[in-house]
Amino acid sequence: MIKDNIKQYEDNIANILNRSIHLFRKVGNNELADKWDKILRNYTFKNKIKPKKNQELTASTN
Repeated sequence: MIKDNIKQYEDNIANILNRSIHLFRKVGNNELADKWDKILRNYTFKNKIKPKKNQELTASTN
C-alpha cells in the first residue's frame, strides 16, 4: 500500500512537470520549457517511470 502511494506521488510529480513544460511552450518560453523537459527526462529515468504518451510528445518537440 505504501509502495502504491509512492508510485502515485512520483507520477504526480512527473505530470506536474509535463504540464509545466506545455504551459511554458504555450506562452513562448521555450528556454525554460527545454530546461524543465531535461529535468522531467532525468526524473523519469532515475525513478524508472514510464513516460505517458503526452510526456513522450514533450521530449520530441525539442
